[in-house]
Amino acid sequence: MLICPRILIIIVLSVFSFLPPAIAQSPERLRIMFYNTENLFDPFGDSISEYNAFTARGEMYWTFGKFSKKIINLYKTIVAVGEWNAPCLVGLCEIENRFVLNWLTRQTPLSQFGYRIIQHDSPDRRGIDVALLYRAKQAVLLHEEFLRISIPGDSIFKTRDVLYAKFLMLQSDTLHVFVVHLPSKIGGAVPTSSKRESVAIQIIRKTDSVFRHNGNSNIVIMGDFNDSPSSNLLTDFFEADKISDNIAPSKLYNLMEKYKNKPAYGTHKFRGNWTIIDQILVSGNLLLNNNFFIVENKAYIFSSDFLLEDDPVNTGKKPFRTYEGFRYKGGFSDHLPVYTDIIKK
Repeated sequence: MLICPRILIIIVLSVFSFLPPAIAQSPERLRIMFYNTENLFDPFGDSISEYNAFTARGEMYWTFGKFSKKIINLYKTIVAVGEWNAPCLVGLCEIENRFVLNWLTRQTPLSQFGYRIIQHDSPDRRGIDVALLYRAKQAVLLHEEFLRISIPGDSIFKTRDVLYAKFLMLQSDTLHVFVVHLPSKIGGAVPTSSKRESVAIQIIRKTDSVFRHNGNSNIVIMGDFNDSPSSNLLTDFFEADKISDNIAPSKLYNLMEKYKNKPAYGTHKFRGNWTIIDQILVSGNLLLNNNFFIVENKAYIFSSDFLLEDDPVNTGKKPFRTYEGFRYKGGFSDHLPVYTDIIKK
């Protein structure tokens, strides 16, 4: 039976009008976030670690009920950052072990997103680690490793390993991801600076190796750097440049640099002042508007009202944290999350 060409066109247009939105050839957006969770411990004693403050009998009186509330708060934050979907990659720090991550990804509504986990136990004194959650349907894991950190001249000091993972994103582009939690400034900023610099040097050795293999590599380094975008650590050791019109594919750029002269913004509040210590660095190739690129070359601090509370001492707002000293508050974290979006054309 012959069909009139005009009728055929109408039929074809009608069929396409009922196809789901995913059929359309629109860019795909992948959200990447990082969050310092502020001591996500399970409530059980650890026979391996000497640090047992976060147990039911410990000084923080960390019960299963408090742990469950913390997990729910973390789940709510991740979904909110994802705008009621879920980010493709979620970097986390201050994670005790695989148990807390399994509980987060399997015992909350995050289970519907098919997250897989990259984590291992590092030699950190407090038993806290970095971790990465990834949605397996969007990111295929090609390789993972943990960089063991050694501090020259200090064999006693132990800190978190650096997580490195290589993914095939959307069956198309390769992405190299680092999740970091550099040593803190406890003991003073100057005396501890060499520890952070030692970690930075070992990360840069790895990124240099990636660039030697491919100068157009897509790299994301996210984490708690315990230093600001304008610090020597970021400008001299990571050589994380300010984004300009002259982008080099094999250099690092700090997406958080735009916040450094804005005192009302930050990811952490210390002695009444906002600081930006949670940051996202990327390779220049992700800024060049190719087929796989950072949206508007920007990262953002997620500062929704539910993550904040009034600061009665210093005015303004501050993060609504889980503990303030030894006082349990039942909040989320003493840090705010950061995130960025990558588009695949």
